Amino acid sequence: HLLSFNGMPEFVTASGVAKAINFWLAARLWFALALLAAAFSPPGTPDKAQHRINQLALLSLVYAAAVGWILLYRPDWFFATYQQDVGLTSFKIGAEWGLIALLGAAAVAWYRRVGRGDQYAPGLFAVAAGTILSEFCFTLYVGATDVFNLLGHVMKFAVYLMLYRTAFVASVRAPFERLKIEVGERTRAEEEVRVSRQQLQRLAASQADELEQQRRHIARELHDELGQALTALRLQLHWVKSQLPDAPAPVKVKFDGMLETIGTTVDAVRRISEELRPGVLDDLGLAAAVEQHVERFIEQTGIDCELELSRDEFDLDDAVAITLFRVLQEALTNVMRHAEAHHVKVILRDLPGQAQLVVRDDGRGLKQEDIGRHRFGLLGMRERVQLLGGQFSVSGLPGGGTQVEAIVPSSTPHGTKVVT
Repeated sequence: HLLSFNGMPEFVTASGVAKAINFWLAARLWFALALLAAAFSPPGTPDKAQHRINQLALLSLVYAAAVGWILLYRPDWFFATYQQDVGLTSFKIGAEWGLIALLGAAAVAWYRRVGRGDQYAPGLFAVAAGTILSEFCFTLYVGATDVFNLLGHVMKFAVYLMLYRTAFVASVRAPFERLKIEVGERTRAEEEVRVSRQQLQRLAASQADELEQQRRHIARELHDELGQALTALRLQLHWVKSQLPDAPAPVKVKFDGMLETIGTTVDAVRRISEELRPGVLDDLGLAAAVEQHVERFIEQTGIDCELELSRDEFDLDDAVAITLFRVLQEALTNVMRHAEAHHVKVILRDLPGQAQLVVRDDGRGLKQEDIGRHRFGLLGMRERVQLLGGQFSVSGLPGGGTQVEAIVPSSTPHGTKVVT
């Protein structure tokens, strides 16, 4: 358009106002058709969208080549847009009104896509509306220095800036907007997972608390009711036996067998009661309960077990004490069943504001299949410790063996639901 005015180099045909206007009309027609075609292009996947862009680009090249060849080599095929001493022709004015109609259709189409969430629709609607105003100015001007001609070109420049902002800035912004949405969704999902985990932890704490209460109740009933009843029965059998000094030998043997069975049952009741809820833990504290449990472990397994206590008594909350004791129980049970150890060391020490329990053995070590096989026991220990805000770890030792470590606060926050 610019290179076709009077005084510019002549390409194929002579330069002049008519030639310049023809190129200007052709460029504006292509712009209006492209805007309209994009507005009526249905949304789809990125691959389909790219395919449509490629088609539009190919059509644009064909259009530019065909129209450029006609305007340069066959200008007589084109309707006259300017006549010397007459000025602009009615075809030129009518063509501009036709452009306004095409742009109006494009503006309506883009406006309808605004409500569908199309990120380009608001900007391209503004582009179409601004181009309509520009074309309206072009229909009003008479000469090249007319104010309407100047306004039309200024509006065109503003439209092109708006188009650049819409097409390029929005394209650059779009990935960040999607990333923002994805980050927001992930944050919400993580928050939901966190809340769900907290709820599950509270549920687990409540169930574990109820289980401990049931254990305490059953242990007390076994000790007080069944244990006392068996003791009374044994005393009565002793009395009956004493009243029958001349009883036959088989009867005396039967009495001795019954007394031995009752004694064994009393010991079993006492052992089960201690395993359910060690009374020494409530009466004498954690240190005494740990010492007693270690002694019983040695008696049952024959495994050498070394106990290291940093003090004789530990000033710990009941929840902390029972948690450390349950971890010790589970850890020594795993040693007895799976470790094939010859020596175990149990360490219970106090740290500043914390209590630490370490159970270390020289067994065959912790393997990946062991973690899968004993995952519920390990998970139970970990959950107990974490419910108190502590740290739990299980690790293999160099040269073989396993170490279980639990570190918990010495006291629990006021009002926190914990296992007691």
